[in-house]
Amino acid sequence: NIKSEVKFSKKMKILRYSLIGLKTYFDRKRVNYFTMFDLKPYYGETIVQNKFIFMRRYTANKTVDNSTVYFIGQPLYGEKLVEKNVYFEFLENIKRYFVKQNKKIIYIPHRREENLEEFGNIIDDNFKIQRLPTSVEIHLLSLDILPAGICSFYSTALFSINKIFNIDTIAVYLNSEFLNYNQDGIENTYD
Repeated sequence: NIKSEVKFSKKMKILRYSLIGLKTYFDRKRVNYFTMFDLKPYYGETIVQNKFIFMRRYTANKTVDNSTVYFIGQPLYGEKLVEKNVYFEFLENIKRYFVKQNKKIIYIPHRREENLEEFGNIIDDNFKIQRLPTSVEIHLLSLDILPAGICSFYSTALFSINKIFNIDTIAVYLNSEFLNYNQDGIENTYD
């Protein structure tokens, strides 16, 4: 019986949380959000702003390497949002931009970017790839020396890094004329 399995599952969650000291209370009429975004609550909702106070404690004594920028990759051509040649042309242009500023790029591939051999021609002393075993935010917390900036076309990590660290975050505009679909959705992320 599916209904009894769902009830049993909820009871097991509550029991599991109780065993480790977490108090749970489920109220179907109220919704609470814990978010880094500045949202306005609707009737009956509570918004708790995540100010990253705990994480910010670990950023105070970090220095910045002004010769390095991280670029957070995205599987845009793997998901057919842009053509592969267009994606790599964008990366080449971004690379040229930062090389003119005497900065090297460390490209952090998205977890769904699997075929990194396709980056062959772009990789050199000014463009390296580094796959992370954890989120970029946690990785940055583990470093003593931070990059001068973090770039991406669009990524939630840009928002959180901006709130946690005292380094530049740059959203590189992805012109909608190059997108195969979701033009309005992507365009709205830059507002």
